[in-house]
Amino acid sequence: MRIVRWLLIGLITLITAEVAVALVLVANLPRMSVGEMVDVEGESLRIIDAGEGPAVLLLHAATAHATDMEISIAGPLREAGFRVIAVDRPGQGWSSMRDPELIHLEPQANLLVRLMTELGLTSATVIGHSLGGSVALSMGLSHPDRLDGLVLMSTPTFSWAEDHWWAYRASEHTVFGGLFCRFIVPVVGSLLMDAGARETFAPDPMPEGYVAEAEIRRLLAPDVFCANARSRLVLTRDLAAMESDYAGLSVPLMILIGTEDPVDTTFAARPLAALLPESQLHEFEGAGHLIHHSRRAEVVTLLEAFLNRDDTSPLVE
Repeated sequence: MRIVRWLLIGLITLITAEVAVALVLVANLPRMSVGEMVDVEGESLRIIDAGEGPAVLLLHAATAHATDMEISIAGPLREAGFRVIAVDRPGQGWSSMRDPELIHLEPQANLLVRLMTELGLTSATVIGHSLGGSVALSMGLSHPDRLDGLVLMSTPTFSWAEDHWWAYRASEHTVFGGLFCRFIVPVVGSLLMDAGARETFAPDPMPEGYVAEAEIRRLLAPDVFCANARSRLVLTRDLAAMESDYAGLSVPLMILIGTEDPVDTTFAARPLAALLPESQLHEFEGAGHLIHHSRRAEVVTLLEAFLNRDDTSPLVE
């Protein structure tokens, strides 16, 4: 009995210490350093809105928020004469996700169109990276009259048989999901963050100081991680529901992708471009998933050309 008692004491001590570490880590996660909150349909969305000229809306990837776009392409586009609005998608960064339906692409798309209205925008060019591109694609399908153009960077477009990451599956567990996000994710995520970010950039090198500058550790906030996980778990299902509508997309489209991107160009970019022969497709030889960082100068040049295009001319390259 004495051994059992000491084992229980040791276990309780370990759990208490782990919980304390998790609480400290969460308390020290990045705080919102720039931007403003805008209330839309019962949600609060963080935006970074600056510049003058035609409007451009930037939508970030799953494991990021608006700051990732700010430190990459937002500045050059503002300097080129555009009003650029980088947005924390629902549940990510500092934006809320009170409506559980916002894990899905179309409800997010609808909310972002309402955000445009709230900001006084009749239309905008929408540029999305990765899952943000999937949301942008949904906007183009559901609200083509509100988009001047659509740019998909490293974007999943067609559904595939995905073996979801164990941490995403754990986060949705009925009994333990909330505890996992609150007490396990901050500790384990802090240990794996740098390695995970490098893997996301691969085969390109991760820029020095990227994790701190992009404030990526915000993903370890329990509510943010759980919201991101739920969005990722339904992504392929949402894409499957949209696929039959792709051929009817009427918005001018440019697709950018790296040839070494895990979002394989053979089932993401090329089939969509084949369905839409007036679209542009640009592949970056040897590049990985974060082309707006690793190939920033080339990406910005293509974006500026697209934004300044003459729509009376064909978009095929």
